[in-house]
Amino acid sequence: MIVATFIPFFLAVQLPIEDGAWPYGPEYIFTVHMNVTGIPQCSRPTCSNPSGYRITSRFHCIPRRNNTLSCSLRYVDGFDFGMIGEEDVVSRRKNITEAPIELFFDEKGIENIITSQLTRFYDLNILKMVAEQLHPGDNFNNIGDGTFEGETASTIGRCNATFDVYHHSGDGNPNETRFRLKLLSPRLHMTSTETLIINKQTNLNHCSCYADSYFRKYGDTIVYQRLQADLDIMISHMEISETSFSSSTTRKGTSVSNHKTYNIIEITKIILEDIQPATKDPPAIVKPGETKILANYDIKSISTSY
Repeated sequence: MIVATFIPFFLAVQLPIEDGAWPYGPEYIFTVHMNVTGIPQCSRPTCSNPSGYRITSRFHCIPRRNNTLSCSLRYVDGFDFGMIGEEDVVSRRKNITEAPIELFFDEKGIENIITSQLTRFYDLNILKMVAEQLHPGDNFNNIGDGTFEGETASTIGRCNATFDVYHHSGDGNPNETRFRLKLLSPRLHMTSTETLIINKQTNLNHCSCYADSYFRKYGDTIVYQRLQADLDIMISHMEISETSFSSSTTRKGTSVSNHKTYNIIEITKIILEDIQPATKDPPAIVKPGETKILANYDIKSISTSY
């Protein structure tokens, strides 16, 4: 049996594999769903139909060190049903780079991200939204089940958040897998018949910093007057059992396009589909730079020997 890092400092995976059988270690394969729906604010019958898009892809991650995952987005596909401001979202998403990024973790989640300095900010913001689903946001060392307040970084900024942690008991997980996920926090536990639920609601009005040029307003706080999109609610939901993992973030707000105001619902979700043997070491990052999980954060040059 081998034990490997799944989410550094938070979650490990046990695999019934002989030592040395997977020389490059495991590769985690997630299905990614990124769905946006815009409902126009208007009265019938003059109101137009909802618009939006549905994007699916795969997110592949390989643990490099005890605190690092090397990840890339692949096989992007999808469709749109009407436009909300931005034209041809599906084509832009299909052209997102497949080049790897490296996620560096501390005890609360993603601390830094290493990416190529050549990466477009549009691509990087999408990659950060996906990577954010692997970001617990706390070390959970002070609580088992219950509700508590904390501060956490995310794509929208560094904000206070309310965490709600609880267990759901069942008759055993129906998924037949060869792996077992194990929590690393001494205060969190999980039996073979339990699912751990972690809900996190971001307090948008209590942030020490906001992502640059991302939303006009966060909650009641206006930050960038010239933008057209407001964020009202941001909630994350993580479910973990011994044989399954999923994580999602829902953002709700409004957006103005072509003199129309839309109620926007954006959901990003990842689901662990499989764990396979990696076939090679993760490729080196060309012209590496360092950034934070915040959207639109600068990429700072670093040494190639980081």
